[in-house]
Amino acid sequence: MNYLGHATLSGNDDNILIGNMLGDFIKGNKYLNYPLSIQKGMRYHRLLDEYTDQHPSVRDATKLLRAEGIRYAGVFIDIFFDYFIANDSTFYKNEKELEEFTLSTLGKLESAYEIMSEDMKTYFGYMIRYNWLYHYRSRSGIEKAIIGLIKRHPRLGNADEILFALFNNEEALRPMYQNFIKEAVAWSETTLRKY
Repeated sequence: MNYLGHATLSGNDDNILIGNMLGDFIKGNKYLNYPLSIQKGMRYHRLLDEYTDQHPSVRDATKLLRAEGIRYAGVFIDIFFDYFIANDSTFYKNEKELEEFTLSTLGKLESAYEIMSEDMKTYFGYMIRYNWLYHYRSRSGIEKAIIGLIKRHPRLGNADEILFALFNNEEALRPMYQNFIKEAVAWSETTLRKY
């Protein structure tokens, strides 16, 4: 899962949410430089990534996309699962609920600017300014996310080919997402109780 998935499965603790959202930027034991409450979210981020990457449905989705010639399929499955989450009435009954959640999440992120590195501030500044999380709901939002990622990291592939493979296989990927998310919610609730 990408940022919307991480936010959605962060529970009700703002510090877990903030640490979870910042987690991609923190390598090795650098998380120890943050307040303990934020560290918990960073550790949770790693656990959630590990759980996601090892889940059989995510592996099946990745295989499907690789069979379409997409080399870094896992990266794009993460983003596409955010598209499914944004449109999943289990989490967001309508666009207004999604927008309220994303604005709240981004506001909490903005409140954590003082603990962010400059690259985090730049990255999350764009996320906040353009509300990327909300725009994962639409095809155009996913297109912008993937095109932007490819511009920053061209080695990941051709955006047009990746987008075609994702949307051409949307109905095949949907049950894989549904199997995964049902189990991920249960895993998340159990894991967060330990925090």
